[in-house]
Amino acid sequence: MANSYLNGASSMIVSQGHLENRGNITVNHTTNTTGALSRKGREAKVLERLANHSPEAYWDRKDINPDRIEGTCDWFTSHRLFREWRDSNSSRMLWVSADPGCGKSVLARYLADNILRTDTTRTTCYFFFKDDFIDQKSIISALCCILHQLFMQRRDLLTETILEQFEGGGASFLSSFSQLWNTIIEAARDSNSGQIICILDAIDECEKDGRGQLSHALCKLYGAANSFNLKFLLLSRPYDDIRKSFQPLNVPGVPVIRLSGESEEEMEKISVEIDCFIEHRVKEIGDLLRLQSNEQMQLLQGLKRIPNRTYLWVYLTLKLIESDNNIDRLGISKALSQLPKSLNDVYNRILSRLESCDVEQARKLLQIVIAAERPLTLKEMNLALFLKETDKSYTNIEFQSEKRFAEYMRSLCGLFVIITDSRVYLLHQTAKEFLVRYEAPDPGLGHLEWKNSLYIAECHRTLTWICIHNLGFSEFDVPPPVTDEAFAEYVKDRVFLDYSAEHWTTHVRKAGLESDKTAKKVVIELCCAETTRCRTWFRKYWASINTPFPNGFNSLMILSYFGLSKAAEKWLRTNRDYASISTKDRLYGRSALSWAAGNGFRDVVKLLIRVSRRKGMWHLFSAKEQLECKDRYGRTPLFYAVWNRHVGIIEMLLRAGARTDTTDSTGGTPLSYAVSGGYQEITKLLGDPGAKVDSEATTRRTLLFSAVKRRDLDATRMLLGNGNLDPNIKDSVGRRALSYAIECGDVDMIEMLIHYDAHIEARYPNDGITLVTPLIRAVEIKNEKIVKMLIKNGADPNATDDAGCTPLFRAIHHRNERIAESLLKKRDVDRDLPDDEGRTPLLLAATQDDESSVALLLSYGSDPNIGDIHGRTPLSQASKSHNSNIVRMLLGCGAHVDSTLRTEHH
Repeated sequence: MANSYLNGASSMIVSQGHLENRGNITVNHTTNTTGALSRKGREAKVLERLANHSPEAYWDRKDINPDRIEGTCDWFTSHRLFREWRDSNSSRMLWVSADPGCGKSVLARYLADNILRTDTTRTTCYFFFKDDFIDQKSIISALCCILHQLFMQRRDLLTETILEQFEGGGASFLSSFSQLWNTIIEAARDSNSGQIICILDAIDECEKDGRGQLSHALCKLYGAANSFNLKFLLLSRPYDDIRKSFQPLNVPGVPVIRLSGESEEEMEKISVEIDCFIEHRVKEIGDLLRLQSNEQMQLLQGLKRIPNRTYLWVYLTLKLIESDNNIDRLGISKALSQLPKSLNDVYNRILSRLESCDVEQARKLLQIVIAAERPLTLKEMNLALFLKETDKSYTNIEFQSEKRFAEYMRSLCGLFVIITDSRVYLLHQTAKEFLVRYEAPDPGLGHLEWKNSLYIAECHRTLTWICIHNLGFSEFDVPPPVTDEAFAEYVKDRVFLDYSAEHWTTHVRKAGLESDKTAKKVVIELCCAETTRCRTWFRKYWASINTPFPNGFNSLMILSYFGLSKAAEKWLRTNRDYASISTKDRLYGRSALSWAAGNGFRDVVKLLIRVSRRKGMWHLFSAKEQLECKDRYGRTPLFYAVWNRHVGIIEMLLRAGARTDTTDSTGGTPLSYAVSGGYQEITKLLGDPGAKVDSEATTRRTLLFSAVKRRDLDATRMLLGNGNLDPNIKDSVGRRALSYAIECGDVDMIEMLIHYDAHIEARYPNDGITLVTPLIRAVEIKNEKIVKMLIKNGADPNATDDAGCTPLFRAIHHRNERIAESLLKKRDVDRDLPDDEGRTPLLLAATQDDESSVALLLSYGSDPNIGDIHGRTPLSQASKSHNSNIVRMLLGCGAHVDSTLRTEHH
């Protein structure tokens, strides 16, 4: 009975539909809002990319510097030169130079947070250079950080032109100083930009090449007339090379000002403010130590009598006095009579006060902090500092609580180290300069004072043995978990394994331990590929470089990979396993020589192309065999030396007879890769002056498309990684590299191309459909993994092909519910976006009698009352095919039986 009613109703709907279809039917053509959404998505993508290339939590690194004390920094903010610079309506640069310890970074923070903070007329951005961190001494990181702040505060300056430049520039954009710099200029030129201020602190700690690029760009900017208001405020030590870099601008009328904080006049003003700082700190100490007012006055006057005071000197000197809890008037007099005369004197005084039992422990702590390749956590430092020769297992280590251990470190040399986010850092750049020496000490001098007492190689030696000792723990005799997830947890539970595995070989080389007999023996044992211990640390190391783990590495390969030439030589002499020289790993198919050449280790390369054994003698043997040993892609060691621009090794390989005309599976030669990378010096080494060579652009394009089609990740990474190649270039038929990766179903290649900023929405010609987006094509080939990956990376789920079909529409057309549900889970997906004929995904599913797809779409809120241009609705189509189940579902979700509603506006 129910079915008869439904079928009758359906017939009525269809009949009336035919009549009405001949009249004036209004079909929804509501303005598509995906354009606006897409614009926001594009902006968000740019900001995300900039954030990824900026130091993590860069605002926290600014805030590590203390707040200014009331009455300080006025010498600068009241200065005529600063006020003229700030109030000018034109672009100007102000360089503030001052000696170490004069509060430059505190001033920079104060300016950014208070005096020059962003308001309705200006936008302020900042970057604090620091050579303790790789990302914080990079000019590229600085520019990305500036742009990120600028566009976060002024989204309107992220114009269509700039968006297109970001999208068109690919990965090279974010590694190019000139492109990032030009973007800042482009934003400043906008008529609505107002005043833009960029504060760059400690530019003397910026990497040298980057600082040169910056000074050249600033000279070009301020050496020419311009109509916008872009101002730079630079703070640094008064280094002569910085002064010389701005010399071209040192002419009357040019808008560049130097405020020399180390001049006599300015030092006098700073001295007055340091007195304010002294008064503030003396009052704090007086309250802490319960000093009488006359005792406080005595301390205050004594400190003010010292000439050439700096903030850092005052801070550390008062910390010394503060540490004496029993100080009285007599004690103050004694302390004042022995005040340190300089910052170095303060540092020496701090360390000289150590008890004899603590000296070696403090020395070890400082060595570790100085040599560490990254800041150690408190727990890692706990293990490193207290590790004893007798400790053979984690069960022997008694870890203190973080709070207790932090207090212990402060008791050792707490004024030298600071703890931020449970990681240990040196107090100040001057502390490192005080402690470290880079030349070996004269053995005849005996024990040195603290100044320059820590020989850098000895610091690395200390950390080398800590790492090696840690890797020798008994726990690493037992095989670790097999799965990556379980292995990651395994590493977390074993303190210092993460650091040791990644950096122990670096410390061996920097410590100069390769010739040490004991060290060589231990290194060979740790690199014994047959042991569980070696496989464990090597696996952890390889996880840090984010490439598939290479099975089949032998001991010689491991020694060669890490450049441990002396140990490799001893291993060969001891084991006499010369066949291992030609052995290849099972994943990449590369030999020991290939890995050494690619990683830039000349001594190992020299050893491997010369060594073999005949009648007990060492001599040149089988060099050709080694030089032409090809990996899985047909590449010889010369390829990898070229890829990584190791000029010295290239020359060595060429002298030994390496061929330059070898072609790999992608069709490239060492010369063509040198050309594509723009490596002119290498091109001259490899090229025949009379040979005809394709242009760089042609060579790059040819190699990129060949590498992608052949699923050659290494070649693709090399071609895109140097920043000279746009991943969005088109081939002769108008297709991009990403389209070929989609067709190959190569998820890893797709991820790599997206990482290097391939356009994720770029439509391309494809079989069966004129133009299609990557996401739609992934739906077409029914690759759920690629669909999810593209969605995760921001692919627009509402972008259409030439027929107006969305990815969801195509998923329903192919009856792929799992992919359809992946798309429906996106919040911004338009479930009812029609194609060019007005068909929604739900109407299509009903037309196809696809009950499960109808149920899925309805469960995600699809509208059952939207009709196409012919007046067909989901209900009319279900009635026409007599599918009572779909009719029931539609009616249950509000489908209108009245046919006049079937074309309701969407």
